[in-house]
Amino acid sequence: MKRYRTRKGETPITRIRDLYDAIEIRVLQVPPENAADAVWEFENATWNDYPLQTGPPHDADVLSNILKKGALWQAQEILPFMVCINNVTRIETHQLVRQRIGVTFSQQCSSDSDWRHHDVLVPRGMRRLHQTRDFVLAAITQKNVYAQMVDRGISVREARYILPQCLNTFIYVYAPAITLAGMYRKRICPMVHSWEMVVVMQKLRAAIIQAAPYMEELFVNPCKTDRCWYNRAAPECRTNMYFPDEDHADPAGEFKDDYEMGTVTPEQSGGAHLRPIEEKYFIGLNQVEKEKWETMTRRYET
Repeated sequence: MKRYRTRKGETPITRIRDLYDAIEIRVLQVPPENAADAVWEFENATWNDYPLQTGPPHDADVLSNILKKGALWQAQEILPFMVCINNVTRIETHQLVRQRIGVTFSQQCSSDSDWRHHDVLVPRGMRRLHQTRDFVLAAITQKNVYAQMVDRGISVREARYILPQCLNTFIYVYAPAITLAGMYRKRICPMVHSWEMVVVMQKLRAAIIQAAPYMEELFVNPCKTDRCWYNRAAPECRTNMYFPDEDHADPAGEFKDDYEMGTVTPEQSGGAHLRPIEEKYFIGLNQVEKEKWETMTRRYET
């Protein structure tokens, strides 16, 4: 029987981190080295008289040819990838799992583990109106109340309802090339998605292309080509939260006074242009030096 490790009696330890800098993408699986052989057979099935078993010509760049739409697009469905997206919030993972077709997820569960020691991830947008201190105080207070509840016998499944959304977590994503690239193209748009999501997609693209350079053909930012959802949608279907940036049009400039955030663009709201949040360390509700936090962390890990 799998059991979560009890943390009862442990004082919550917390690291305050910059939300965007904390995000990590790790590529666990890419198509095998012989993928080109399989793809070559797959794409030639349409016009061959019998199954092809000779493999591609030595000078054929099979994978790049497919991704450039020089062959049947179905072959993009048999190139598997798996990635781990780490140090993101539950807000982020909740958006990701909306990608339902052709993708599988596995993520950390708050009902099977004690979250009292999770990091607090702070978006830089808190700096805009000097709200960082209040944000941190609220988050660590909720964490400590959560820990008190669990220590008194409340199940983590009930106590978790008080946890803040800004705690770090992780999710695994398994998808074929066409789905992964589609996820990127859909969720890179800052007019529709949070700046956290935009940063995740930026880092996902970089990690995938480093592991499989031929994927660059698929990971094209539609906001730069006027083909993203926001630019193609009818005006009445567009969000009125942020003022459009240079990649997104305000139809005829008619709605300048109708945006919830006034003339603040998504990037400005997310605080991407501001300096990163400094790391800080807490034991319970008390701020401590990094060395003391590290000592307590090692004690709890043994």
